[in-house]
Amino acid sequence: MTLLALLAGCAGSAEQAEFLFEERSFVDATRPLPELGAQEAADSREIVVWAWSDAGTDVQDRPLVLLAHGIDGHPRKFETFATELAHAGYFVAALAFPSSNDDSPAGVAGLADLENQPADVAATFAWLADRAADRDDAFYRRYDPDNVALIGHSLGAGTTVGWTRFDCCAPAPPAAVVLLAVPTTGVEIIFGEPAPTGPPTLLVHGTDDGTLPYSESERFADQIDDEVALVLLTGVGHSEAIEGGGDEPARDHFRTAVLGHLAERLRGEEGGLAEALADPMFADDTIR
Repeated sequence: MTLLALLAGCAGSAEQAEFLFEERSFVDATRPLPELGAQEAADSREIVVWAWSDAGTDVQDRPLVLLAHGIDGHPRKFETFATELAHAGYFVAALAFPSSNDDSPAGVAGLADLENQPADVAATFAWLADRAADRDDAFYRRYDPDNVALIGHSLGAGTTVGWTRFDCCAPAPPAAVVLLAVPTTGVEIIFGEPAPTGPPTLLVHGTDDGTLPYSESERFADQIDDEVALVLLTGVGHSEAIEGGGDEPARDHFRTAVLGHLAERLRGEEGGLAEALADPMFADDTIR
């Protein structure tokens, strides 16, 4: 079911612009859903997509940013972060992977669907491209499907690597990639050793991550030859940089770095990431 809502910012706040939110879903009938945990096998994969966009007058052909969640994740957990990106002038979409989102009966067994998730990302990008080209669709020309970035968290970061650094299913590489808490060991087990070349990549990891050690991101950075930046956020755990709401310093750090990366790669602002990382807020973090 499609839900279209025009939401206003906080009352009395001139800094909060109006934005559009929409929830949709589509079915990929070309690939099956495996039996995992309490999840029954099916002949197709239903993918739910949430989308956020600034509702200003100049909304056509915005850069497109797709968010990929981790195990037990969901687009709703990205709502604050996604809204912040939308206010910065990006069209933001987030997909719910069929087996690894927190509504799936697969539970933790959804981890085993990692090998199929890169194709979910490719199918979502193809679906979004079709919507942007359809004059009768509410998404018509709201974003540019050829100017895209992919941000993955945890299992979603592993999915992002599977889509961008292996011969998977990508019609064209995104202009920018952000990997938050990438599970390098899991990627190697499922896909093999990632290609050393690929899209410009920003790696971010919290030094207090109790789920995946930050050495996973360090090792990934050592494996790739092309443009890469690594930011280790001091005292930050696994998810608070991208999930949840409220006043969260970790998310401020992550958003600042991401917006610098996107400005440089999607908007052609030379030195955008370096300028962002020069902010004093990163004084206690490690950048390489």
